[in-house]
Amino acid sequence: MARTVKVYIIILTFPLVLYPQDQNIKFEHLSVEDGLSNNIVLPITQDSRDFMWFGTEDGLNKYDGYKFTVYRHNAEDSLSMSGNYIMSLCESHYDGKHVL
Repeated sequence: MARTVKVYIIILTFPLVLYPQDQNIKFEHLSVEDGLSNNIVLPITQDSRDFMWFGTEDGLNKYDGYKFTVYRHNAEDSLSMSGNYIMSLCESHYDGKHVL
């Protein structure tokens, strides 16, 4: 009896495995020729405003769908990033006064 139930479950769910999940996926290959600071990308994330962020060995890259903005360490700015080798990304929430 249990074997029959398992067979029915497999038969009923098999078409779901074959059905494509999302037809609207678009992928672009981005490189230094497009403005990326380095072709070695470590972390990638998408923020709540739909910007894509790429951490590389040579800075933090924000992609708006058209162009890159690259953020790097600036020794003359004490508020700049501590280094250019970005190993992880995490979105924080800023309320105008505090990072939450």
